Amino acid sequence: MGYEQQFRIMIDSAKDRQLLIQELCSLMPDLDAQSPFTATASGNYLELQENEDYDPEMTNDPEDAFLYFRFVLGVIPVGDVDVKGQLKLAKQLVEACHRAGARAEVVADFEGLL
Repeated sequence: MGYEQQFRIMIDSAKDRQLLIQELCSLMPDLDAQSPFTATASGNYLELQENEDYDPEMTNDPEDAFLYFRFVLGVIPVGDVDVKGQLKLAKQLVEACHRAGARAEVVADFEGLL
């Protein structure tokens, strides 16, 4: 079965967007900042955006909290990528988010493989 390679990470953090992307770049040497809110890594373009559905009250919902997290990190392939590499990158990004003091959840076609 083929999986969609593009994915998102929902992130809940009190840090502002620019500081969060800078911290992620400092925690992941392979992440190369391109602008205050974008970076590249492993054949992917990453963009950190405000979540238009952000709702601080809903971020504690037992089932759907991630849908209301403050940020969405879009990860879009721009080079040759495969599911194995995307899984590795997703795990690294979530770990970096946790180390930055943020909650993070992957939303992907391949999320069941994580």
